[in-house]
Amino acid sequence: ARMTTLPSMSEFTGAQVVLPGSQPLSPTINFFTGLGFKVRAIVPADDPAMAVLSGHGVTLRLDGNADVPPGHLRATLARASDFYGPGVLGSAMGERVVPRVLAGKKVSVLGSADLPHSFSYMPDVVRTMATLATDERAWGRAWHVPNAPAGTQREFVAALAAAAGTEVKVSTVPHVALSALGLVVPVMRELKETWYQFAEPFVTDSTATEATFGLAATGLAEGAAATVRWWRDRH
Repeated sequence: ARMTTLPSMSEFTGAQVVLPGSQPLSPTINFFTGLGFKVRAIVPADDPAMAVLSGHGVTLRLDGNADVPPGHLRATLARASDFYGPGVLGSAMGERVVPRVLAGKKVSVLGSADLPHSFSYMPDVVRTMATLATDERAWGRAWHVPNAPAGTQREFVAALAAAAGTEVKVSTVPHVALSALGLVVPVMRELKETWYQFAEPFVTDSTATEATFGLAATGLAEGAAATVRWWRDRH
């Protein structure tokens, strides 16, 4: 049906962005629908001057008659370290490590096995992002996801092994070997780009996040146990 008034943006949830558009507006609408956005409203339907589209957690309002300077984008950012936990595959402590721990086989880690490195438990990442998205205090800056105290990669693997009831030896992957391994193991090509993070101490500080929002990190032993359970249930 033809619409004569555009619904209030308050009727749509999620992040909201207003963009000016050139007339005719149809090519711009087609561009965003090609990216996976869905049209929620068009005014008027036969010759769009304004449109609302949504997708990927964002609501866009395209205004072909906008005659105003650019506005402001409200943004916040959750910064995490390397992921681990249920559902995590393509990570330094994902599918190339956990299955070997479950089988009691030797594990090779990137960089140094004996320098402190923060890891982010995926449920903690999700909790932090959900909190930031719904709290006005979050806007305008980045926040670190709460992580358990940083231990070494050797200690992290030991925590997984303890949860799995196995014993695992830990070695390291030489930097020069990453290029060759990347030819046959796709995830190694990606990890090569972050190798430097494992060659030096890589420790995050989430003091501000914890103090502001009352969030806390899941302990390593608890996170390792949940990770092991997920992998065992998966296989």
